[in-house]
Amino acid sequence: MTAYRPPQASAFERAASELVAAEEATAERPEAQISIVAFEAERGHVEQAENAYRAALRLDPNSGPARVNLADLYRSQGEDAKAEPLLREAIAAQPRYASAHHALGLLLVRMGNSAEALPLLEKAAALAPEDGRYALVYAVALNSAGRALEVIATLKQANARHPVDPAILAALSTISRDLGDDTAAIAFAKQLVKIAPNNRQAQSLFDSLKPR
Repeated sequence: MTAYRPPQASAFERAASELVAAEEATAERPEAQISIVAFEAERGHVEQAENAYRAALRLDPNSGPARVNLADLYRSQGEDAKAEPLLREAIAAQPRYASAHHALGLLLVRMGNSAEALPLLEKAAALAPEDGRYALVYAVALNSAGRALEVIATLKQANARHPVDPAILAALSTISRDLGDDTAAIAFAKQLVKIAPNNRQAQSLFDSLKPR
């Protein structure tokens, strides 16, 4: 007896099959394999996703994105031991690929190796200053390591490049508060509310800092 499948599910599977088929038609290109694998991973097809990443690496052995994405697939499965060598290979193949430095730094943080992680996170932020997220993650790691003055300097540099990034402003405000610099904390919170007037967390932070 054939199991009943809702019409929506059947339509989705048809569309998914068509998408994968279209990508496979140009699968001699590494970026096509990466496109396939991203879609397969979203559908929970881990083995198919891994095979597509491996195919991309056979087509382009120096592909940083393929290695980083495959490592992230392993991370999502709790297999950091498989991810680490891939990320080290990605950095060796493309030393200026910020995403590989960032991903390996985060992996080492998860493994409790902050001494090696911090320089990698710093390198990622330096290689891709246009991505405020890298600077923010590096600052959070510095804060966890107790290097407060470096945290503020890093965040201020990031804020200068990304003046309307709410996450950076929130970090500046909360860390300034924790360091006892209420004046700076209030000023950063005020900027945060200005750029995100409808954000409840921003308003709550500002209200908590205002003099009573």
